[in-house]
Amino acid sequence: MPVVLTLFFLGLQAALLYMGRTAALAAAQEGAQVAAGESGTIAGGIAAAQGLADASTMVLESMSVTGVKTATEAHMTVSVRVASLVPGWQPQVTASVAMPVEEVTG
Repeated sequence: MPVVLTLFFLGLQAALLYMGRTAALAAAQEGAQVAAGESGTIAGGIAAAQGLADASTMVLESMSVTGVKTATEAHMTVSVRVASLVPGWQPQVTASVAMPVEEVTG
């Protein structure tokens, strides 16, 4: 029985890590997409990423978002701390996305 419970909790922890990674990646993509828009800003991208990640409060315990925008690329990085079933262990997941900045031609 202890082996079955251990395997159950390991599977549950793996699912939490996967959900955290998915939430971080989605937030980074949303932030980069907003920042890469023709009139987008890094502040707007960070706000969009935080807003999307805030919706995942059940999985995420804390989050930090950073971004950089150059003339050609918007880069967004989201780091999250995922809920843990193991006392004292605080798993961290980071996702980064880069998108080309939109520009009007013609």
